[in-house]
Amino acid sequence: MNKILIIHTSLEKLIEAVEKVKKLNKKNGPFTYCLILGKEDLKDALKDIDRADLPTLVTFNSDTDIQPSASTSNEISDGVLRFDGYGVYKFSNGLSLGYLTYNNNKITTHDAEIKEKINALVDSKVDVLITHEWSNSISDLKKQPTGNMLIDTMVQKVQPRYHFAFSNDEQFVETEPFIWRDSGVISRFINIPEYGKGKRWAYAFQIDSDNLNRESLPENTIDNPYTTTHKKRTLPEKNKDKPAKDGKLRKILPEMCHFCFSNKDLQDHMIVSISDNAYVTIAKGPLSEPYDEMTFSGHCLVIPIEHIPKLNNGENSDILGSKLYQEMMGYEKSIATMNYRKFDMSSVSFEINSERSIHYHKQIVPVPKHLILKFATALDRQCYFNNKKVKGNANLDFEEYTLEDPTYKGIVEDPKANYVQFTLYETSEAEPKIYLAQFQVEQRLDLQFGRRVLAFLLNLPKRVKWDSPLCLQTPEEETKEAQAFQKGYRDYDIAPK
Repeated sequence: MNKILIIHTSLEKLIEAVEKVKKLNKKNGPFTYCLILGKEDLKDALKDIDRADLPTLVTFNSDTDIQPSASTSNEISDGVLRFDGYGVYKFSNGLSLGYLTYNNNKITTHDAEIKEKINALVDSKVDVLITHEWSNSISDLKKQPTGNMLIDTMVQKVQPRYHFAFSNDEQFVETEPFIWRDSGVISRFINIPEYGKGKRWAYAFQIDSDNLNRESLPENTIDNPYTTTHKKRTLPEKNKDKPAKDGKLRKILPEMCHFCFSNKDLQDHMIVSISDNAYVTIAKGPLSEPYDEMTFSGHCLVIPIEHIPKLNNGENSDILGSKLYQEMMGYEKSIATMNYRKFDMSSVSFEINSERSIHYHKQIVPVPKHLILKFATALDRQCYFNNKKVKGNANLDFEEYTLEDPTYKGIVEDPKANYVQFTLYETSEAEPKIYLAQFQVEQRLDLQFGRRVLAFLLNLPKRVKWDSPLCLQTPEEETKEAQAFQKGYRDYDIAPK
């Protein structure tokens, strides 16, 4: 376990600040390292400093003239290290440190070289990141006037558990923790003010470099600003996700869509099967849990390869006869068949067909046979809360249909129809039951409605949110889940061999 103290001081106040560090080290230490942030070169002043009662000192200087290609760690004297410019370093005790200490002017000067080095990083997660400047994402979050996009790039690459900046001399600023969904790493941002100018110029914390993905999710977690604010900021104005003059949402481009193959960040380790028009992937943060002989959650998504907001977007006059519909239904029925024949489980699929959706998809969840008969009760209960207890939500009034019901077919074939649908597969042979509720596109819809219904049915109330601590999986766990699903689904897969 590393116990670290981090301070921000000027050259003028250095000796005074170091004396206070000695007192803190006696009272609250011993600290493994004291990280010293500054806007000046402190090496000459530190050479002759009395090292008694001090941890290892590590200095950072934002006014350095060193080239990124020449950035290295230097031992100024015994127990005093200096990191300036750009780099990633791992201490002998396992603590990993990233740094990009240039101020805005120097970042502009070295922009191309820094980008090249960041892009070249491999297996680059770090425990602590030190930057002088803030990222744009954090600046937006905290409504600060300045930020630097290269810091965003660095943060997204190394996903630090602690990110410290020191461009704001007078304010201590700390964000609530946020999580990186692809890795499970929990991050925090802290700006350290300068000693003598702002309160809390010193910050102490403990970090276990061997415990990267095991930290429990704090209750005060916020949305990751790098996957919300950042993307909004960098999209061209015409593609921002905000209402247009006609009241409709702007479209999200395929390269920014989590379900599109053109997105370089597509989670392809979660894919189970790919066919001509659709593919199957395990769910991020699955609702269901392994049950009896089913060693994986079984919660999966069937997704069109084409970037469409709803099944019937008006471009096909015979949607029920389309290759996409037939393929998605083929996937749905074959997965339900696997669940029943191989694992003795029923299945429920749910979907939202809406003009305001980004990328249409179905979700399929295995349900123990003894619970499937209680579905209508679970649905009625959630409708009551949605319609009566929550103000502003679209009222959902579900009707029961079969696949061959002319009224049902008419709704699916209507490009203007917006609806929520559940499909129940009690067995692999029985005709599926359909529960469908229509709504107006301008009405507010609870996007978690389907998950809420099934969480109640499965008696898993703490798994309603896909990003809850109980549901989140590491990339390694997701890979194992996808492999187990593929193994079970092998004899039922409709994709061309």
